[in-house]
Amino acid sequence: LINTYGSKSPGYQKDKKPVAVFDWDDTCIFNDIGEATFRFQAYHLRFKLSFDEFSLKLSDQMNGYSEITYASQSVSLKDLKADLLADYAVLLPLINGGKFEQAKKTAEYRDFIVKLPFIYDGLYNSEGLGPKFAYPWVVRFLANHTKDEVKNLAKETLRQELTDNVEEITLTSPDMGKAGCVNHVRKKGIRIQRLMIDLMNTLRENGFDIFVVTASQEAIVQGVAEEYGYDVPNDHVFGIRLQIKDNRLTDEVIDTLEYPINYRSGKVTVIKNHLPRPPIFIAGDSNSDYTMLTAFPETALRLIVNRNLKGDMALLYAKALQDKEHYILINRDEDRGIFISW
Repeated sequence: LINTYGSKSPGYQKDKKPVAVFDWDDTCIFNDIGEATFRFQAYHLRFKLSFDEFSLKLSDQMNGYSEITYASQSVSLKDLKADLLADYAVLLPLINGGKFEQAKKTAEYRDFIVKLPFIYDGLYNSEGLGPKFAYPWVVRFLANHTKDEVKNLAKETLRQELTDNVEEITLTSPDMGKAGCVNHVRKKGIRIQRLMIDLMNTLRENGFDIFVVTASQEAIVQGVAEEYGYDVPNDHVFGIRLQIKDNRLTDEVIDTLEYPINYRSGKVTVIKNHLPRPPIFIAGDSNSDYTMLTAFPETALRLIVNRNLKGDMALLYAKALQDKEHYILINRDEDRGIFISW
């Protein structure tokens, strides 16, 4: 790829650098910084929402569905909403008073930190809903933060996650409210992927232009992609965007023909509308990346992280094993969060 398209190739033009596109979560890092930042925000009560603003983020149904299912539990959205509003009514005065440690001693806090993330995972995993609904829902809780505050929130989250063990844990809410006892299963432990850092740097050194196209909120990924050796400039990161008013994020998700939500075909549209050229190289891991991995005839090489997913990506695993000229399939140790060779 470098010999054919890089800075030492015969047809190379410095003002028309070949484009390399990377997904972020579970591609450039192990696990998901967007999801981790949401949990960190919930655990540390880092909200800037009035009671009415918070209530507007919750609904009795989504896309016609009144229940969500996650980890073998089906729970009413209406009941979850009622419980979370009751929790937030108790927690908000303590948040506004800076009494975070006092807040964390309450039953409402223990209820809140289970049931709020449960809604995200329930939306993500429930039939008829999925990431298309979960992604724009979760970013709205960043409303009233500045972009720099969101970037710093992501940096704090990553520092914590890097010290955590790579494991799956279950949190259980108190048996209270309308929904009662709810379990939330979550992954812990993000890991920096040195292989991806080396790949990005090698491509840069050989004249490629590096971009990140992600389904996480844009400022979250900007905050971490500019550090740890990835060194991706903020203007080369394209993620889910929120409208900005008076230098603060609002809860209005940008979803237009020109800049749609960065999910599946949305990623393709963002690449076509905002990157200088079609990508010569693309790296991704999930069904959300499938469309961009297959949409561009100009793409000469695709790197696929094998997470043993079902659906569209399973088709690409099979294709990668047969077409090694145009695909690289890499495996990883899910217990350690590192890439491995099999």
